[in-house]
Amino acid sequence: MALEIKNGVLVRYTPEPDETEVTVPDGVTEIGEKAFQECKTLTAVTLPDSVQIIGRFAFDECTNLVSVQFGNGIREVGWMSFAFCKSLKAAHLPAFSGDIGWDFLMCEGMRELWLASEEIRFNYDAFNGCDIETVKLHPDDPVMRRNYYKNSYELGKFINLTLDMFRSGDYTVKIPTFVKYPLTILHYLRTHDEGSAAFIQKNLTRILKESIEWGDVDFVRDITERTDWIPQKNIDKFLQQAEDRRRTEICDLLRRYKETHG
Repeated sequence: MALEIKNGVLVRYTPEPDETEVTVPDGVTEIGEKAFQECKTLTAVTLPDSVQIIGRFAFDECTNLVSVQFGNGIREVGWMSFAFCKSLKAAHLPAFSGDIGWDFLMCEGMRELWLASEEIRFNYDAFNGCDIETVKLHPDDPVMRRNYYKNSYELGKFINLTLDMFRSGDYTVKIPTFVKYPLTILHYLRTHDEGSAAFIQKNLTRILKESIEWGDVDFVRDITERTDWIPQKNIDKFLQQAEDRRRTEICDLLRRYKETHG
């Protein structure tokens, strides 16, 4: 493996014959512009926590690149840095909190996008040409599946609307309720944001009814085990609905809540 490194910047990678995987050494702080561009044999890359910046076109047209293990230090992903990596399966960005433009343009094989910061913003065309099936806005959040959005444009728009909602506190933003409710309660549990709490409490009766109807066990568990927001006078009504809909796990959660807060 030949890595040209200057002052912490990985300037250029020159593959050895039959070399398919690369682990960037700790201490490298930046993957330079076009450093791995058009490395057709490359299938896997591991980046250390020391890497903070991925430069423009850094992995552009690495058409056989399947996986990238991102470190926890990433704060900047350059323009079209992974464009046309048609074999790349996932982007799990554990600490990134910047803007994403066309960085993953035409990654035809991409199926997962998992994030860890509510500070990210997306160009609406950021995932043009991708076929993303599952999205997480935070490691603790539920997975959002493709039926939540129609295409890559709507995905970028949806993520921006959700994160803007949290930043602004404007919960009138039009987002599908079966996504809006669970994300908001998880945002509250992470941040103890008063706006999120007020929104959930104001709409709790409708939210619980819909959650029971959908069979959203995780949301009901978060409400019953981590808050005391359900009025005692409504417990039996919700319990009856859950029994009628044969939501066994939800029935158990509501019964335990009733015993604990009775």
